[in-house]
Amino acid sequence: MFDAIPVSLLVIIAIVVLYLLNSIKILREYERGVIFRLGRVLGAPKARHHPGIPAIDQMVRLSLRQECWRFQRRTLSPATTLR
Repeated sequence: MFDAIPVSLLVIIAIVVLYLLNSIKILREYERGVIFRLGRVLGAPKARHHPGIPAIDQMVRLSLRQECWRFQRRTLSPATTLR
């Protein structure tokens, strides 16, 4: 069975399959993405799956989760508040 199919054809099919698997981008429900195609904004996908061209498209993921930062309290003297 494998003797009838040339090895080069199997390599080409494997490369195409890997290329297609690499083109699928999956976003989580708390993420949004912005797609850049050759440096220009293409759009923001609303679906969870976005197929793209791996060598040309670039997706930047943005998290919509709320982040909490803690800051140290600063003590103010009354002299600095009057100026």
